[in-house]
Amino acid sequence: QSLIGKEFNIPAGNVLLVRPGTIRKTTSGKIQRTLMRKLFLSGRITPLYEVLEPAVRELVADATDRRLEPVV
Repeated sequence: QSLIGKEFNIPAGNVLLVRPGTIRKTTSGKIQRTLMRKLFLSGRITPLYEVLEPAVRELVADATDRRLEPVV
């Protein structure tokens, strides 16, 4: 986490590393951010490594508990 911040000179409060091909993209190559957020909050993204702030971890746990609507 701190290495990413140092390498790119940006704060990295939350980090989620995933396997290649996990990030959903449009046919033009743009990241489908809304879909990825829903997948993340519903626990449908399997991280290889994650560092999440407690508030974010709690948000994910709460959303998973509430069982968000299915994502296609």
